[in-house]
Amino acid sequence: TFFNFKKIMLARIIEEFKKVKDFRNKRGKRHELWVVLSIIFLGLMTVKRNQIKLYNSLKELTERESPVSEYEKKDVSRASAK
Repeated sequence: TFFNFKKIMLARIIEEFKKVKDFRNKRGKRHELWVVLSIIFLGLMTVKRNQIKLYNSLKELTERESPVSEYEKKDVSRASAK
């Protein structure tokens, strides 16, 4: 299923993050680098998904015709008929 596909892809990404050499000093390091990278990646993906949803919603709203624009069209057609 699609959910299992997502889990497999996330597991592969985490495996790749585990291969990244940790360049930080040992002092003050609380979490493994792969954990930090995974959290950042998931946060970015969440933001991206929300931006796509927002974009699609705005696109849908702009594609629909509002009652105001219909009124303006009627008003313009009356003016041109005179």
